[in-house]
Amino acid sequence: MTFAWATQNPALRQLDLATLQNRFAQAGLACRYYNPAIHVGSFALPQYLLDALTTIPKVIGVDSSE
Repeated sequence: MTFAWATQNPALRQLDLATLQNRFAQAGLACRYYNPAIHVGSFALPQYLLDALTTIPKVIGVDSSE
């Protein structure tokens, strides 16, 4: 299963671990796999993809360096 979303706002892509832990605790979920650290790690990219993303030219008026 895949879930994807996108934004140009960097702040929305970087939710801190403490906030996630608080929300997870308030939800009262008992999960065997998911936890806030897994959530944060799921957005990590390997270095070759980070390198590729920095070389993408301007597309549809959006600068990839923003």
